[in-house]
Parts: sequence; C-alpha cells; structure tokens
Amino acid sequence: MSKKDNKKDNKAFSGGVKETLAQSTDTLWQNEVIANKFVARILIYTAVIALVVLGMSVADIFTINTGTMIRNLGMATAGLVVPAGICMYYKGEKKWLKLLMMLAYIAVLAQLHMVLGHNIVLCLVFPVILSVRYCSWPLTSLVSTLTAVSYLFVSYYGITHGITRMDLNMVEMPSGSILNFHGFTELRNAIDPAFVDKSQLFIHFLQHSFLPKLILFTMIAAVCAFIADNGRRAILAQKKETEKTQRLATELSLASAIQSNVLPAYFRCSRSVTSLNCTHR
Repeated sequence: MSKKDNKKDNKAFSGGVKETLAQSTDTLWQNEVIANKFVARILIYTAVIALVVLGMSVADIFTINTGTMIRNLGMATAGLVVPAGICMYYKGEKKWLKLLMMLAYIAVLAQLHMVLGHNIVLCLVFPVILSVRYCSWPLTSLVSTLTAVSYLFVSYYGITHGITRMDLNMVEMPSGSILNFHGFTELRNAIDPAFVDKSQLFIHFLQHSFLPKLILFTMIAAVCAFIADNGRRAILAQKKETEKTQRLATELSLASAIQSNVLPAYFRCSRSVTSLNCTHR
C-alpha cells in the first residue's frame, strides 16, 4: 500500500469517526425530535376523539347545548390538528415545536374547561404528563405552571360571565328559594342564574374546588418533573457510555493504523477495530 493511499484511508477513517462522535453527542436533540413526533401523534389522536364526541353531540347524546358543543369541539379539533401538522411538516426538527404544541394543548383544554367546567378537570393533567416525554424538568415545570394559571383564569371568566356549567355543590341560594320544574329538566337548568351571586360562586370555587385540586395537581406535577429529570440523567449517562465506547474504538483503530504503517512494504494489511489481517503479497 502506498503512503498516498494510506493517508487517504486514514483521512476517510478519521472523518467517519468524527461524524459518529458528533451524532453520539447530540443524543438530547435526537430525543427531542422523537418527542416532538410523539406529541404530534397524541394531538392527532386527541383530535380524532374530539371528532367522535362531536358526532355524539350532533346525535343529541349529551345534555349540553348542541350548538355550543359543535362550536367548541370544532375549534378544539383545529387547535390540535394545526400544530401537529406543522410539526409533521418540519419533521419535528425545530426547537420551538415543543412549546407550540404544549401551548396549543393547554389552550384547547382551557377552552373546553371554560364551557364544561368540573366535568373535564381531570384532563388538565394531560399536558403535564405529555411533557415528561421531553425529559426536561424545566419544560414540565413551565407546562404545569401555565396549566394551573390557565385553569384559574378560564374558571374565573367562565363563572363570572355565566359560560361555565354550574357545579351545584358551589351554588348558594337564598333561604326560601323555590325551584320550578317544567317537565323533565336538569336541576342546574331549574336555577335562575339571575339569583346566583357569581362572585360568591367563584369564591366557593376557590375554597372547595380549586385549592384542593391545586394541591393534588402540584403533587402530580412534582412527580412528573422528577421523572423527566431522571429521564434526562439516563440519556446523559447513555451518551457518556456511547462516547466512551467510540473513544476506545478510535484508539484501537489508530493503533491499528500505526502498526500497519510501520510494517514492511511487502505486507498488505487490512485494519479492523480489534485485529490485523495481513497477507503476503
């Protein structure tokens, strides 16, 4: 083997090693890209469920006003599909995609909560649980904070403007109030909203609903942040082991190259990571 060919071979080999090391040190970014695609699929699945519920609303299966359900579920579907489509278009390879999808998910659930109230309060933990996939406790903490703030804001707006379905456990009626029922109707529909003190209703909501749920929500958010941090540590540990393995492979390959260069010219050597295979010309 001539010295010129040997130099070319060594240069190509070194370039391959550098490329492999560059890929192995970018493990966190690869995880984020995969997480973006995963979250996009979850948004699509949620949109499909929203469409199913929309069809059930059209069939008058629910007691909620059909027009209200169609309008809000239609907006929710669009709010889920659009960011998921943007993520798929960029193949998950943009840093801002995770924030776009998390904010869209929070906004959609907040909008539905403003209409349905306590009926879907459990759904508020979904963005927090979903953010764990990114293995970033700051992101999980941010999503948790934004979710709690949006929950409080839409609850206040929905209650004070008479949008949210009333939780009858929070309603305080004047003494001697009489409810009139005309045929089969829900109890909440028999209550005249004009006689409900909405400010007092919101205070009851804070005391008996928001604060207890906030404590439980904080516990869930803390656990999710802990899991996300552990996931990140595991990724970094794996990255460290990969770099160590690649470094050992590089050292062995360089040693092989040095040995082949010092051998007499009448030997033809083929290098491998662990051995030298030489044949007489």
